[in-house]
Amino acid sequence: MTETFISTMAQNPGEFPIEAGRYHLVVGDFCPYAHRADLAYRLAKLEDAISLTKVNPIKTGETFDFTQNDDGKDPVLGVQTMAELYHITDPAYDGRCTIPVLVDLTDKKIVNKESAELVELLGRQFKSIQGEGAFDLFPEEKEAEIEEVIEAVNKKLLGTIYGMDNGSDNRFKSMKKRYTDYMAQLDERLKSQRYVLGDQLTAADIFVYTPLVRLEPAHSALYARGEIQLQDYPHLWAYMRDLYQMPEFHETTHFSEIQKGYYSMNGRLDEVDTNADFSHWDEPHGRGA
Repeated sequence: MTETFISTMAQNPGEFPIEAGRYHLVVGDFCPYAHRADLAYRLAKLEDAISLTKVNPIKTGETFDFTQNDDGKDPVLGVQTMAELYHITDPAYDGRCTIPVLVDLTDKKIVNKESAELVELLGRQFKSIQGEGAFDLFPEEKEAEIEEVIEAVNKKLLGTIYGMDNGSDNRFKSMKKRYTDYMAQLDERLKSQRYVLGDQLTAADIFVYTPLVRLEPAHSALYARGEIQLQDYPHLWAYMRDLYQMPEFHETTHFSEIQKGYYSMNGRLDEVDTNADFSHWDEPHGRGA
């Protein structure tokens, strides 16, 4: 399997000029990794500099596609599926055709497909083309702490939730404890500060928000036997509503798409509650303006 372009841009930044109109981002509403990139894109105010499209949350066979569009194609790239895009980049590629990806429009080739690197590229390396009001997602004095949070989220949240339903009851209990212990740590931290690393929103908040916002619509029922609830952690729950009610988070969080994506991947699409009410996410959070 060839994966030569996973982090091409991150490893060789000099080969890829930072220019408005040169790059295209492909994401999906259901995926926590793609949501990372989408949030970085919005918070960095890159809408006028980089185009963006989204894939259908339900796979066609083994790949994601653009069937939600009228002509079934990405309107910028002209491809019908992610597999087609990957093979433009590398005809010999035989790995998973995942999202998010950043594409160089000069040759329609993928230049990065690693979500954490994309958050850093969009939030830090693309500063020269960011729009007015862009958030400083990587303040220099917080860099080490951000890396610690990213590592913890990958190991204790995303690295744990998907394995909870695979194995014995003892394994489930152990993995559930690892997950909820980290939720408790976050809850305690957020008791005295608005964001994960203090009074300033940073990339750390992107990494915490994207897995936890999927607990209620999908992760808890599908992987955690319905036993993990954000509402059991009052400060964390208020923090999540605080973020959700910010335009950049609200506009990229689509509970119905999360449900469709996860339930279809687990062969349980017919179990999606199309009348599920998520209006409680709009309730006052009491964490400041």
